[in-house]
Amino acid sequence: MEPLLSHFGLGTAQFGAIYGINNQGKIVSDMDLNRILCLARDLGIRTLDTAVAYGQAEERLGQHNVSSFDVVTKITAPKTYEGAAQFNPENIVLASLNRLGIAQLEAVLVHNADQIPFDVLPIVMSKLDLLVDKGICRKAGLSLYGPEKLSALLPEYAPGLVQLPFNIFDQRLTDENLPELCQIYGVEIHVRSIFLQGLLLMEKESVPDYFQPWEAQFAAWRDNLGSRGLTAVEGVMGFVNMHKNIVSRFIIGAETPEQFEMIIAAAEQAPAHAENLRCDDRGLIDPTRWKLA
Repeated sequence: MEPLLSHFGLGTAQFGAIYGINNQGKIVSDMDLNRILCLARDLGIRTLDTAVAYGQAEERLGQHNVSSFDVVTKITAPKTYEGAAQFNPENIVLASLNRLGIAQLEAVLVHNADQIPFDVLPIVMSKLDLLVDKGICRKAGLSLYGPEKLSALLPEYAPGLVQLPFNIFDQRLTDENLPELCQIYGVEIHVRSIFLQGLLLMEKESVPDYFQPWEAQFAAWRDNLGSRGLTAVEGVMGFVNMHKNIVSRFIIGAETPEQFEMIIAAAEQAPAHAENLRCDDRGLIDPTRWKLA
């Protein structure tokens, strides 16, 4: 069986913006960025996940020679029929390639594709598919906040790659045999938010008041960790390890090399285990709905 590390991709949101609920309020420094990239290379991690919307992430990556990585980026697409008809993703993607300093992307995804109506999405994706035909990227796909749109699209349209959230609370990815359908139709699955933007790693006293309605959910998570003698990172890695048969890449991010090394150490020793801690309440599992101000 493949080691868990072979299923990891490196997230880069922290390289260009302050990202995550548990962030210490700073963007990764140049020195730490370089160290994290070097660690990823040494460990055989080959996928980088970035986006035009991640501030200066693409430009900063391009300053550190990422030509040995398979880079996935995301672009924003129009939400109206008229906008989609005039949409020219090639110029946007060529600008990304220039910033990254590479010749070809592994994939280009439509960012927040849930927001694009069903009658508009085929127009957008037909234009991204042309980029594949031209060799600008190997795959075109969707970045989503939930699996519902993908379930509705299959089998009429099968993106080359889809990115979805997946974690110990948000387990919607496993609904309706979706992983099996993706395998049948050749859709590669990448997942993000395995730490739920750091929320699953926070100490009880640090969790914002907004999450008080779900205290029982967090208590069950803490009790589960205590009964197993695991840290939160080890608990998450155990859950990830249990699902590596259905996911091609788990996207992990880190603010420091030390944090990255801690995640890797946990991944190398965490026992595979499944948890009955699923929660379908969007107020908890969808960060776009969090009211933290």
